[in-house]
Amino acid sequence: MIYAEIDTEEAEGSFLAHSIKSRSGRLGKGHRITASDIDDLLKSDITKVVSIQLEEGDIHEDQAAARLGKAITGNGLSPSEAFTGRCNIHSTVHGVLSVSPSEVDSLNNINEAITLATLAPYSVVYPGQLVATAKIIPLAAPVEALKSAEKTTRIVAHPFKVHKVGLILTRLPQTKDTVLEKTRSVVNQRLKNCENKLETTITVAHKSAEIAQAIKKLSSENHDLILIFGASAIVDRRDSLPKGLELAGGTIEHFGMPVDPGNLLLLGNHTKATVIGLPGCARSPKLNGFDWVLQR
Repeated sequence: MIYAEIDTEEAEGSFLAHSIKSRSGRLGKGHRITASDIDDLLKSDITKVVSIQLEEGDIHEDQAAARLGKAITGNGLSPSEAFTGRCNIHSTVHGVLSVSPSEVDSLNNINEAITLATLAPYSVVYPGQLVATAKIIPLAAPVEALKSAEKTTRIVAHPFKVHKVGLILTRLPQTKDTVLEKTRSVVNQRLKNCENKLETTITVAHKSAEIAQAIKKLSSENHDLILIFGASAIVDRRDSLPKGLELAGGTIEHFGMPVDPGNLLLLGNHTKATVIGLPGCARSPKLNGFDWVLQR
């Protein structure tokens, strides 16, 4: 790419490095100069322009951005028309964004002319939301570098899947009905935020045997996601909720999570259902670790 200040009368076919105003209006950065543009510029007493000329192996910023945007756009996303070396990528679904930071880093290290910026992995996205931008920094990029970038990564937006969801609430003698109702309402709103809803709610005593029976009932009714909110937090694999899951014939996959709030979360399964023992913070509508598990 040749970048230089040249005589206006010799600029036909080159691209403006900077926007410029003439008597007839404004010519934008990257505009390809025509014979009529030259006539207009000269009549405006503009005798020199800063422009670029593409050399063999170069590709114009808009063409490069369009190619890169198309190459990295996976399911659930749509690339916009490229402009000023930029191709914006928008979500077409309500769901979760899948992007590999290491692959994005690799792409951004190929050549300084070629860049990609995205939302964080696992971000919740909505239809029409901007989730990524492919940007060519100068007015042209090397074709060979672009070819490498096109093969580096692909980002996807996964729409939320609809599940049949059951909720088990446990209570102690002192547990108030208002607390149970608030918990049910908050959990249901979380599900709605992920395009789901509560199908069934069962309230039982905070005893392993009763929890086990409730799990079996929901599983037999083909609930594929069973949430358990205990009257007291889970503190050990031998606590009431984990023990109830095992009594029902289920298995514990993992207990505890390196997220605060939300670290006392239990993950398991029963037949074909995923079972999640909720942390106490899930009683609040504020963001916590359970949201990230539920969204994914």
